[in-house]
This record gives sequence, structure tokens and C-alpha cells, in this order.
Amino acid sequence: MINVFKICFGGALYYVMEIMYRGYSHISMFLLGGLCFLGCGFINKGLGPEVCAWKKMIVCMVIITIGEFVTGIFVNEYMHLGVWTYRGIPFEVMGQICLPYMIMWFFLSFPAILLNNIIDRSCQRKQT
Repeated sequence: MINVFKICFGGALYYVMEIMYRGYSHISMFLLGGLCFLGCGFINKGLGPEVCAWKKMIVCMVIITIGEFVTGIFVNEYMHLGVWTYRGIPFEVMGQICLPYMIMWFFLSFPAILLNNIIDRSCQRKQT
């Protein structure tokens, strides 16, 4: 149940950030944002406290970029929805991912990791 909450929380957070940044979003971004948020929590837990934050952030960045690429191929290329394109941005791949956004995912993964920790601690306290 906590994972469903995290997907909804992360999805809503990303959806709102995207609306604030570019003025619109798409439901696919809610789902992708939620799954990426959940993934950052899994990566943080899976790598454990002995792995420093920046290494976890690199793994999160790679996973988020892969998720963005797969989602982009599906919604933009296969379904022709045109949710986004990075064409014209330096170091882009098929208009679905690009280096500047990878760097942004790196930095956004840190608050995602922290928020996952806060949610986990909050739920642990309620169970005891």
C-alpha cells in the first residue's frame, strides 16, 4: 500500500512541477514520475547506507533516463501523442532523452531519495 502512495505522491509532485515549468503535462508523466519516485526509494534502500548519496543519484539518474526513453518511445513515437521532444537540445537521442535533462534528473533524485526516507520513517512510526 505504501508503494501505491509513493507512486501517487511522486506522480502528483512531478505533474505539478512540470505544469509550473512548461505550463502543461500529460497523464503519462504522472505515471512515469510516480514510478521514478518509487524507483529512487528502491535504489536508496537496495544500495544501503554504506553507498554515498552521489552514487545513488547516478543510479537514479540512469534509471529515470531509461524510463523516460522507454516512455517517450511509446507515447511519442508509437502512439504519436507528442508529449515532449528534445530535438534541437544538445546531446539528444531520438528526441526522447538528452544530456541536460539527465543532469536535472541527477539533482532531482536527491530530494526524491530524502522524501522516500521521510515517508518510510513516517509509516514505520505508525506501525509501532
